[in-house]
Amino acid sequence: MSKFRNSPALIDILRALSGGETLSANEIRARSGRSFSSAQQKKLTEPGYLVVGKAGRASTFTLTADGMDMASDELDGAEQPSRHAPDQRLGAEERKALFALLSPSLQVSYAEVKRTLGIAIGEGLRHTLADKGLVVVVEGPLRFELTEKGWAVAEAELSRPAEADDPPLLKLLHHHFCLLLAGLRTRGLGLTDMYAESYVDMSTKQAAAPRKVAAETVGARIIDAYDELVYEPGGWVSLTRLREHMSDVEREELDEVLSALFRDGRIKLIAEVNQKTLTHRDREAALHIVGDEKHLYAVG
Repeated sequence: MSKFRNSPALIDILRALSGGETLSANEIRARSGRSFSSAQQKKLTEPGYLVVGKAGRASTFTLTADGMDMASDELDGAEQPSRHAPDQRLGAEERKALFALLSPSLQVSYAEVKRTLGIAIGEGLRHTLADKGLVVVVEGPLRFELTEKGWAVAEAELSRPAEADDPPLLKLLHHHFCLLLAGLRTRGLGLTDMYAESYVDMSTKQAAAPRKVAAETVGARIIDAYDELVYEPGGWVSLTRLREHMSDVEREELDEVLSALFRDGRIKLIAEVNQKTLTHRDREAALHIVGDEKHLYAVG
């Protein structure tokens, strides 16, 4: 007898875990379009179906042998995730938002999409895409993850011509992607392969050698990065996370610009009050100003 057939969310989560892999909560969200709540975890751990582990600070989840058997029984005959049928086409605004989230990165921030593309994915649109299982919305700071279904729908949409009443730029996007995807398919590739290749190319170039960037550009990026990295309005961002975010900028150059912004009053810098919480990486990332070490920054 089915235990979870009346819980579509758990069925989707079991489907994501049924391959026997160890997955993080983010990976489960990306594959299933579902958040894995503590209550749902309890339903699987108490009967011995699920093992919860740790990878750094993140929890990981693996089905046990009994869990794999149970998942096989539950998924046998369970309703499959709905496919994106041709007559269920997304609206122009939905397509524009979905295409804006195509990226080699696992997550794309709201601030980055708005700054680089001028596209604001509002609350209503976010809920629509999430309800359709196309994206997972991660709060604080606001970020998006395309699910497997989201990638599939994006490719299906981009493989079709635009609608007659679509804006001109959206028509242009559809036109060129139709041609591009047709060419990729002759090589046995698809949309995700194109972005995976882009990621490899970008990573290789960035790892080769940090490039020298104009000081005013670095300063602007530091200011912009605050909106992307801060967890709550008026909060503090660790310099560890900032340095990771701007890893293409040389350490000496970043320190100089941080110091200049601090002197000009454009950013605030403070030391971590509870020094016991500092990791070795946090101490290495600290900015040294007149014998004092600063670990956190804020804008304003």
